[in-house]
This record gives sequence, structure tokens and C-alpha cells, in this order.
Amino acid sequence: MKIAYLTFESPADKSGVGKKIRMQADYWRTAGNEVRHFLLSRPAGRPQAENIEYLFADEVRGKPTLAAWRSNRQIRAALKNWAPDVLYMRQVLWWPGVVRACDAAPLVIEFNSIALHEYRRQSMVKYGLELVSRSFLPGRAQGIVSVTPEIDRSVKASRPLRIVIGNGYDIVDTLPRRPPCNARPQLLFVGSPDQAWHGLDKLRELASLMPDCDFNIVVPGFSSEGPGNFICHGALYGEALAALYQQTDAAFGTLALHRKKMQEATPLKTREYLGHGIPTIIGYDDPDLAGAAYCLCIGNFEGNARQSTTQIRHFLDEWRGRTIDRDDIIRRLDYRVKESMRLAFFERAIAYAV
Repeated sequence: MKIAYLTFESPADKSGVGKKIRMQADYWRTAGNEVRHFLLSRPAGRPQAENIEYLFADEVRGKPTLAAWRSNRQIRAALKNWAPDVLYMRQVLWWPGVVRACDAAPLVIEFNSIALHEYRRQSMVKYGLELVSRSFLPGRAQGIVSVTPEIDRSVKASRPLRIVIGNGYDIVDTLPRRPPCNARPQLLFVGSPDQAWHGLDKLRELASLMPDCDFNIVVPGFSSEGPGNFICHGALYGEALAALYQQTDAAFGTLALHRKKMQEATPLKTREYLGHGIPTIIGYDDPDLAGAAYCLCIGNFEGNARQSTTQIRHFLDEWRGRTIDRDDIIRRLDYRVKESMRLAFFERAIAYAV
């Protein structure tokens, strides 16, 4: 297949999303497909590569959806010129003309969140637009891929084929850390700035309630007053982050997903933790990790952290110094398993469009 991948994000980005896009495309190519990235951005200051095409002639700072609207003609021409067999895109906020701009091939859309809940917190303009238009683009798609059943239920479209595929990670090629022998338990959270649903306030509270443990917080630009064991590292990438993984006894995923009015998630970061062999504590339901003893779910409500200190201590006592079942993690989370399912779904969507 010729697969056109349409995103605002670049496969060269250091973010979790950038890594995911890069891993997906690499696997698709390994499986014998041709992949080209079509980026909703300008080329200025961005990585140049043979398989990347930039679609914006200009860019409105801080308003990428407006820039996309102004670039409808360029988007459609670029996609038509390459003539893909399938067009795969991450969910976007609808803009006028996007359906026609994306009519070069059967369309498959990946949904990663319930955008309506996020926009309600961010912008009433975006919230209103999403409320009115949320069925327009998926209603014209041949396929919908959602990362959780909850998100799949939120997509308002009856026409397309559907599948649920949780996020994956390169588990096979990630070297797991040797369980450390720390005098004080070392706990870790890695996330993005200004995301209230991460629950950084809950981690700070846990640090006060568990003074015998160190809480290492890796969030770009984040610093906060707190107890001495609440340690803010700012941004760490590559070898610096890998070195911290080596010293970590257990890591935290999101603890306040309820603030987005959601119950389920399959975050990339928890998969990265587990790929490095780190037992993980989460505050939501992850369908891929149901029944996994090395993943502790403390519930998804406002007081979950403070009410779970005893449970967290028992989990640490059980897993400190132990390795976790590598084969089980691969079966559940490796991106090769996920992407083989996705490619088979692309073929179904292409046939469905005929």
C-alpha cells in the first residue's frame, strides 16, 4: 500500500507522539508499504527528509487550524499528486474544506482522546466548533481507529468501519533496567506541562504523605514548592532520562483523568516505563493492562492518591528488586502487534471504499 500520513506533529519530534508516528511509519515500511508524511506546518526550521512534505504556504502563529483552512488547496493538491491507497490522519479539529482536502484516498482517522472534554477546558470557541462539527469528518471516513473503547463510543459516526487499538511501544528493542537496590524508594513521573489531568498536585501530596520515598518529576518547565523529596528535574530526554529510569523502583502514570471526564487511556509514557521494566501505578483503566500484576490502578477520583498510600507501599514492597514478565508486556504492548492489526484494518477500509 501507499500510505499517506497526515498530522500536525512531525515524526522527528522528541515527544511521545513524535516517537509513535515514527515507529508506526517504520513498521509499515518494514512490512513492504510506501509511507509519506504530510505535515500541517511550514518547512521553515523543520527537519527536511525525502519522505516528508510540508503543506502550509504560511502559518498563523498559535492558530494551526486557521492555517490549515487557508491551505486547503495545497493539502488537496499534494495528496492527489502522490495518489495514496489510504490516507491516515490523527484526529483534528474540523475546519471548512477539510473533507474535500482529504478526498484523495479512503480516509482512516485515529482518535486519541475525547476532544470535546479537552476543548471545554481550553477554549469555548474550539468547544463550540467541536460540538457542532464533531461528526462531519468521521462521518466521511472509511475507518475509525480508537485507542480505547470509551473513545470509540464517543465518535459520532455510523458509516465507517471501527477498531480499537491501544497505543504501542517498541518493547522488544528496549533494554529493561536491572531492578535497582535503593536505600530509599525512587518514584518517577514523566509528563507534559500544563496538563491538569496528570495530577501533579496529587504527586506532591503523596510526597508529603510518604517522606521515606523520593518523587522524581520530569515535566518541561515545571517547578513547584513542596517537600524536599518532591524533586523537579525539568525536561530530560535520551540518555539523561534513561539514566533516571535505571534508578527507578516504580513510576506513575496519569492520576487525574477524571478531570477530563474520562475513565480509560492507553498512554505512551506508561508503555515506555514498562518497556524499561518499571512497575507502574496509574489512576485510570487501561484495557491493555487489565489483570497485569505489575500495574497498580488506584482508581480514578479526586482523592485516589491520598487514599492509596498503604496500597502503594504494598505494591512497592512486592515489586522492588523484582523483574516483570517481559513476554507478557510484549504480548500486550509491543507496537509490532498493534501495527500488524492496523495494516490489516487499512486493507479492510480500502476494500470497504470500493
